[in-house]
Amino acid sequence: MRKTSGLLGLLVIVALSACGSTSSTKNSSGETVSSSPTTSPTTGSTTPGTTGETTPVTTGGTTPGTTDVDSPDVSALIDRDWNVDGMITIAGVQPVPSGSTAALRFSDNGDGTGNVEVDSGCNTGSATLTYTSADELAVGPIALTRKACSDELNALETSLVGQLENPLSWSVDGDVLNLIPTNVSDSGLQLHDAAVTETTDPPGTSPGPTDTELRRLLGTEWIPERFITVGPLDSIPAGSGASLRFDDASTIAVNTGCNSGTGTVTFADDGTFTVTDLVMTEIACDDISLEVRILAQLEHPLQWGIDGDTLTIYPIDVTDTGIILRDAAGEPEPTTTISDQDAAATDRAAILGAAALARRQSSDTDIAGIAIVENLGTSGADGMVVFGPDDVPITDAERAAIEAALAPVTVLWVESLEPALKTAAAAGQVDAGIALSDPAIEGDTATVMSDLVFPYPGGDSQGGGLALDRQPDGSWEVSGPFGTQWIF
Repeated sequence: MRKTSGLLGLLVIVALSACGSTSSTKNSSGETVSSSPTTSPTTGSTTPGTTGETTPVTTGGTTPGTTDVDSPDVSALIDRDWNVDGMITIAGVQPVPSGSTAALRFSDNGDGTGNVEVDSGCNTGSATLTYTSADELAVGPIALTRKACSDELNALETSLVGQLENPLSWSVDGDVLNLIPTNVSDSGLQLHDAAVTETTDPPGTSPGPTDTELRRLLGTEWIPERFITVGPLDSIPAGSGASLRFDDASTIAVNTGCNSGTGTVTFADDGTFTVTDLVMTEIACDDISLEVRILAQLEHPLQWGIDGDTLTIYPIDVTDTGIILRDAAGEPEPTTTISDQDAAATDRAAILGAAALARRQSSDTDIAGIAIVENLGTSGADGMVVFGPDDVPITDAERAAIEAALAPVTVLWVESLEPALKTAAAAGQVDAGIALSDPAIEGDTATVMSDLVFPYPGGDSQGGGLALDRQPDGSWEVSGPFGTQWIF
């Protein structure tokens, strides 16, 4: 039997996407205001740069305004013409169409606000923006001209505007600007300063690895830890025996945990590499699933990058796939000798505490007390927590972890949110309620469904799946949303 909140009548399912998503905000009167990406341009309207008709495109849901703090230093960003190189994806930067004029130019009013001029490669326009910190910004509604363009340029415009709908972090490295959504993974924009003469690499290409990067790659034993997938990262069991090693700039040694062998590796000028002439042993193993997946990756041309002791490789011709590896020499020594059962219990408690805190922080509403269902439900297809006869009770250790994570918020444990939430709220004990699902844990990743419910209209009741990653110190942190999200 399903016992979901049902406290308000209207349920809106919000599908996650890197761009072109629809969001909802509330105005000062508490009314819901929907925002959506720009529609297809209309034939017969004005050309960019004229005084013809423009159409507002609502983005982000953030209203630029002044702040009471000093204006962030955005000198590296403003007053430069940033040409769009391409869209950042899990498979690397996907270049814009050849000859594209897509560009952005930012200005600063000196009070935490500014403007951005937009050339989408099809239409032109502008928007106000807020510099929310020294490295983050939010773009307001964009007013674009309505020129009819080719399907290719229309698609570019939709992607560009879709990226600007999100709150963005920004970073300038020399003449390159990266704009990365803070709420969407595997997405973003790469741009370059148009004033810089391009003498080597055209926009959207990689200059290739430096000698330092190549030396770091070669001669190191790299242990596969996770496969990159559409959903959560797919962990590879510790002690699998699998490894990759680039003996030199032309030879790769491969161990799949079953068979081993060597092949020829060829690096292109842009830093990508291909593996050919791979000769493996032919040992019969009980389980060859890991071997099949590793060798399948090596059949593609690959990009790569190193961050500390982590190497990431991924095909340039296939999205949402790849391998994350670590330097075998950098493997941390075990610091505890607790049993696997105790370690799993500790992980569950930490995951539930992190998930409860993230869901509480997802709303700006002041909360002094929270009612939490004392059982763990299951994940519903609509993104809500579903309860039934097989619910798992929350243990004392898990309760303690959740209460510690939410402190100083007071926690009231209840059998179900209905009618306990309304009763406790009427008595002034709580302001909202939380329901959690039994977490799904795979190695160093986990997913949890969570609901945050308010007993009164206008409380931004919301929920959906959360993805979490284990940190090097053993703690767990929410890495982003997972699956269907909802708000009412």
